[in-house]
Amino acid sequence: DITVDSRTRVVVFHHGGACTLKGNRYVEQVEYASPTSMNLIGHSVKFDIKLDGDTLNIVGVGNPWNQVWTRVK
Repeated sequence: DITVDSRTRVVVFHHGGACTLKGNRYVEQVEYASPTSMNLIGHSVKFDIKLDGDTLNIVGVGNPWNQVWTRVK
């Protein structure tokens, strides 16, 4: 995951790692992170996902990170 300040275009938050998908549950094991999110290293971040046509909804489970992605045609 990455967050960019839309005004300055500077990355302010970044983390990632291995992920799994079982049914509609997406789990990311945080293996690396920016200084602002280092506290997440070693933790799992969970999401429920739903694909509806060209729209992917990602809802954080126990976290505030929700996303909506739409396919560009």
